[in-house]
Amino acid sequence: MGWLWSLLAGLLAAGLSLAVFKRAEDRRRAEPPPNTVRDAVALVGETLAATHNPDALLPVILQAAIEATDASGGSISSGEIVLASRGASQPPAGDPLAFPLRVADGRAAELVLYPPLGGFTADARDAAAWIAAQALIALENAHLHGLVQRQAVTDELTGLANRRRFLAQLDTEVARSRRSGSPLAIVLSDLDDFKQVNDRFGHEAGDKALRAFADILREAVRDIDLPVRLGGEEFAVCFPTPTWRAGRTLRADSLRLASAEIESGTDRIQVTASFGVSCFPLAVGAEELLVDADRRLYDAKRRGKNRVEVSSTADAPSSHR
Repeated sequence: MGWLWSLLAGLLAAGLSLAVFKRAEDRRRAEPPPNTVRDAVALVGETLAATHNPDALLPVILQAAIEATDASGGSISSGEIVLASRGASQPPAGDPLAFPLRVADGRAAELVLYPPLGGFTADARDAAAWIAAQALIALENAHLHGLVQRQAVTDELTGLANRRRFLAQLDTEVARSRRSGSPLAIVLSDLDDFKQVNDRFGHEAGDKALRAFADILREAVRDIDLPVRLGGEEFAVCFPTPTWRAGRTLRADSLRLASAEIESGTDRIQVTASFGVSCFPLAVGAEELLVDADRRLYDAKRRGKNRVEVSSTADAPSSHR
């Protein structure tokens, strides 16, 4: 029986050796290879710390993957759109490595690495897979960060910027106006008799009115202007570098677009708004602009509503119905 015990002992030793080897191999694949890959991942991490813009991360991810794998080149694409590319413009002989990614707005993308002469080594393949996994995490973190940032400065009901964004932008524009000596205008607006809409037709109809008016503001302004819902039925627009011609157009457009028609069941509701416009030819402080625009808005309400009142300073345009 001695030979049987020797055989069993040998089989047990072989089994233990195989288990140890498998565990070591799993650990090797789970951990990043040293030096080059660690440096590459550190580069991605540093870029993520500096910017949470997914578009800015993509070329860094591609560069890190190429350097860590000695690839001859590569690209990151979403469908037919190339988002980043480096090195060889066409894949050389040999099978490329491809890994799925997700970029801005959750769009599917693909990281493709072209092989060097002699192809990818086993370590290079492991490094590419590890970097791709880290890239997925980094891009998701950037996407979530951007989402939280947008939610923090966006009005949930209308999709316009909120009061927090408006005040921050106004401070920025006032500082720019003081440096350049260019004028700055703001418009405050308020839906007329909005409480009656809620009381008579319900808050759902009121919400429809707010969204409809937000759409009107959004369509009436330039790309550089900032339409905002301050809260309740109060809105504002920040106009950098306005001109008096633009001011006249603003008044005309405001009057033309000051009403929104919505449907509530079988009822059609006409909602109007009043506007207060503050625009000085010389730079002034944010508080002065806000106070002046609020006074103009009060004048519009007091003089019959559904109208626009503009700053009556000597250098500003006169008020018009």
